[in-house]
Amino acid sequence: MLAKLASRDKAKETYLEALKVQEGLARAHPDKPDYRRDQARTLNNLGILFWRVEPPEAEKDLRKAIGIYKEIVNKNPDVPGYRFQLARSYNNLANLLQKREHVEKYHGLAQSLLKQLAVDFPKVPLYRQELAGIYLSIGFFHDRANRPALADKAYQKALELRRKVVEESPGVPDYQHTLANLYINLGETLRAKGQLAQAADHYRQAMGLLERIAVPGSRPDYQSDLGQALDSQALVWRRQSQKLESLIGPELLLQTAAGNPLGSSVLAWHKQDLLLQGRAYLVRAISCQQAARKSDPQNKRFPELLLRHYNDLISIQLLLLDHGGVAQSARAIPPIYPDRTTEYVLAAECLARAIPLAQADERLTPQERRDTTEKYAAEAVRMLEAAIARGFSNLNELRTRPAYRPLRSRPDFQRLIEAARKKNRPHVSGSGPRDSVNRVEAM
Repeated sequence: MLAKLASRDKAKETYLEALKVQEGLARAHPDKPDYRRDQARTLNNLGILFWRVEPPEAEKDLRKAIGIYKEIVNKNPDVPGYRFQLARSYNNLANLLQKREHVEKYHGLAQSLLKQLAVDFPKVPLYRQELAGIYLSIGFFHDRANRPALADKAYQKALELRRKVVEESPGVPDYQHTLANLYINLGETLRAKGQLAQAADHYRQAMGLLERIAVPGSRPDYQSDLGQALDSQALVWRRQSQKLESLIGPELLLQTAAGNPLGSSVLAWHKQDLLLQGRAYLVRAISCQQAARKSDPQNKRFPELLLRHYNDLISIQLLLLDHGGVAQSARAIPPIYPDRTTEYVLAAECLARAIPLAQADERLTPQERRDTTEKYAAEAVRMLEAAIARGFSNLNELRTRPAYRPLRSRPDFQRLIEAARKKNRPHVSGSGPRDSVNRVEAM
């Protein structure tokens, strides 16, 4: 958190320094509107930078940007770039204010500019792409306000625009990418509302587009977003399997009473199949995200997504009672962020949760069960040692969290707790309360 604040403050300082230079150039060269445009662009960026933490200041900067853009558009109506940037600033202001009268006003102004640009320049897809983004924002706004009919109308308009662009230019990967992202965004909205079949259809559409363009040598974002689509589809299957789980017990009673005790086994088989498909998709998602990260190791989004994929994979492996898979995934988590405490704690917890699954695994001999559980327990303790060495100090979590119950009677775990207690370290960033760890969804 402190790093983010420091980064934001540094960005603000850089923008303000640039703004001073741009203001001086604009005064010195009043006949050159590009200097005023640069000034407006910097103000717009300042507004975006601070609209979540300082909304009044963000609004002030965006309104200043709009004022400058309007001035240069009025003086230079034939320059499409100025109209385009004005439309973007209107859209940003609408998204910031989030009141119906403001959303309708400023999104309406942005739409008018972009629609006219699309008419004036029908062979420039950028304007229709941006217009689709505004319809998506409008849809999100109506969804949050519980106006599903208006939201759906806006979403369909966004899809219509981006589909048309892809149809006109099927050989341009970026257009397929933006359409795929739209499908993913709408799929996430539908999944959050419990409309799983519709969400799955959107994810499939996204995967179909991305699988065509996520080829060796392509942009890393294509692989990354394919990973996200695969992950989201896996979560749909996990949700559907959990719904089936709630039906299996009642169905068994009904079918047994009817003289057909095998009826519920069909549901159990279907539930298992959904989880197996989800696991396979998450393995693919991890592979995609690893490929993206390898191509662009400086991208900070890719490791976060990779961590999310492993979390979701472990949640399904736990449902499948796949203790070997859980352990394998747990081992892969700390190398994603080798200097952070939270990933070692998460890995330790997952290894601890694999222990009772191994103890109940009838496919193993008694000796194999003992050996396997000992291996998982020892690894979990080593992960906690690594976390403590990096500053983790929330010992109460280790004493009370149920997942660590299989470790508490072990001498090495007790020694670990005692040694950490003696150090008496205060909490540090990344080692705070339980909720600071990205936990696998509770089963």
